[in-house]
Amino acid sequence: MFDITHAVAESLLDAGDFELDHLMEVMAKRFVDWSKSESNNRAPGNTCMEGCRNLDNGVYWRDVGVAGTGEELKIGLLTDIHEAVEFAEKAIRRLRKFHVDEIICLGDFCETGKRLDATCELLMAEGIRSVWGNHDFGLCEDARNGVAIEYSQVVVDFAKTVQPKIQLGDILFSHVEPWLNAEAFADLWYFDGIPDTAVKQSRIFANQGWSIAFGGHYHRWLSLDAAKGIMPWSGNEPLELSPGRFFVVINACMGGHFALFDTESRWLTPLEC
Repeated sequence: MFDITHAVAESLLDAGDFELDHLMEVMAKRFVDWSKSESNNRAPGNTCMEGCRNLDNGVYWRDVGVAGTGEELKIGLLTDIHEAVEFAEKAIRRLRKFHVDEIICLGDFCETGKRLDATCELLMAEGIRSVWGNHDFGLCEDARNGVAIEYSQVVVDFAKTVQPKIQLGDILFSHVEPWLNAEAFADLWYFDGIPDTAVKQSRIFANQGWSIAFGGHYHRWLSLDAAKGIMPWSGNEPLELSPGRFFVVINACMGGHFALFDTESRWLTPLEC
């Protein structure tokens, strides 16, 4: 009888003496194969199956944990910093006063490169995880692939940690709309206005595996309810993201905006520097 214990054991044998990331790639494939097999007949828990679905959807193994199954988190959200270090510092300092468990950057920390060192140094020192945006994609791809790039070591080191998307349980973090491929240059630069038609809205929620998706890119506040469409909300007050499914755009940090999200209450609080 093949189960997760066997998957772990066989992954260790297959991976051999390699680095942890390689081992986890091998293990992730075995977990996904098991989750789809006839051997998956022992009523595994929702957390286990959601983790397998996340792996199957390409979520990085460190980010497949489920935040909605007993883990209560306060998450700070920044996006579109564009090297506006002063605003980023103020936002992070204020978020720390809320005792956030984590701060996630939704992409586009780059701009012209003139203040990139200071930006990356700040984000790395604060332990901030980030997805890449259209402005960061080339830098992050080069750093991850070991291609020589003309930036300081702190920029390279931070860029190596940046992911196309991050998922915590049923919450997705991406720079662009969820239906777009965050690993494709054209998709990252795609913009067809706000999702103000049935077609635009349906393609956002056709993407499964999440209940709430946070994005950036728009440089504005926006909330989209799967059942009701665009909500009459402009970041002027807290917003409850429950029940249902929601796509929410966070306004740009370069303009002094950021947000706090509570995974237990499902309330999003817009903030300003």
